[in-house]
Amino acid sequence: MTKRLNLTAAIVAASLVAGGCASGRAPYQPPVDSDYRVQINHAFDAVPNDTRIYFQSGERRSEEEVDRFDTFCALRLRGPGEETDYANPVAPGLFAISSVELGYRSSDYPYYGVQAGDTLIGFGLIGHRAAAEYPWEHGGPPSFVLYRVEMHLRAAAQPQVKTLTCSRQRNLRGSFYPSLDEMREALGDIIEIDAAAP
Repeated sequence: MTKRLNLTAAIVAASLVAGGCASGRAPYQPPVDSDYRVQINHAFDAVPNDTRIYFQSGERRSEEEVDRFDTFCALRLRGPGEETDYANPVAPGLFAISSVELGYRSSDYPYYGVQAGDTLIGFGLIGHRAAAEYPWEHGGPPSFVLYRVEMHLRAAAQPQVKTLTCSRQRNLRGSFYPSLDEMREALGDIIEIDAAAP
């Protein structure tokens, strides 16, 4: 009986490992890099400076409409200076990815961090926990943490388009950051992420 249980446990463990390997992506490896390009297929009107345009399930959504329990993406627009009231409209176009950052952000409280190798480095966590204006309910951590992939975009003709960030929760299978397929599903045909032509 014990041997059967051990064999079953070994098979289950091997299946989990194989499933992780089949994804072809380590938990801390960005799903995209500078060899990829971002194609914006739809135009967007001018928006207030330093605004994010949200997407989920292939549709544009307001920030209030975003289901943060599912993968979503946000395009950040920023004008040339703090004094600028509005960022310029966005036209369809191709953008290079100059760099990619992995990080996380609390869903309920304003602390965040970035991935450095296999380590998550937090910013403001201790200070915010001690601050009266950011109390933690029941003395515990936030309800969930969003793991995000932030792509820094570059196009000479549209410098107001700064980043495309896709976020998701860590799931029970141990996946952390959104996969390329999950990001594509969130963006639909509005924005495409593809490897650059050789």
